[in-house]
Amino acid sequence: MPRTVTETFARHIIAVYNYFDEDSTLIDTGEVIWIGNVSEAFKELGISGSYYSLIFRILYDNGYVSQVDRGGRDKPTTLLLHFKPEIETLLLTTTGLPATIPLVERIGQLERNTGEMNLVEALKVLDQRVSALEERL
Repeated sequence: MPRTVTETFARHIIAVYNYFDEDSTLIDTGEVIWIGNVSEAFKELGISGSYYSLIFRILYDNGYVSQVDRGGRDKPTTLLLHFKPEIETLLLTTTGLPATIPLVERIGQLERNTGEMNLVEALKVLDQRVSALEERL
């Protein structure tokens, strides 16, 4: 049954994200990556493991993080960090429903990730350049 995220739960989500962010690395591609043990993160933050699935569902479904490699006993988890959750947005989120982050915020994040480039125009120019190259062959 869908439930609205409470302020306490939202603070847990933000704490988990911040934990990852504080120990993350900016890689050559410009992406932010975290490698570590998720269970240890929850223990250090004092957050019950029973929240694990709900917290990660919100982080994954709303595009805050994505999993590159799932960890295990002797293997760390690898996550890409996309953008920090804000408490105001989380309070509008409903658990149990996919991708409930407001569309406006997702578009804003996409624009920030692309340097506010006009992707439609860039694709048109690219298509023209490829067509010109194909004509030369």
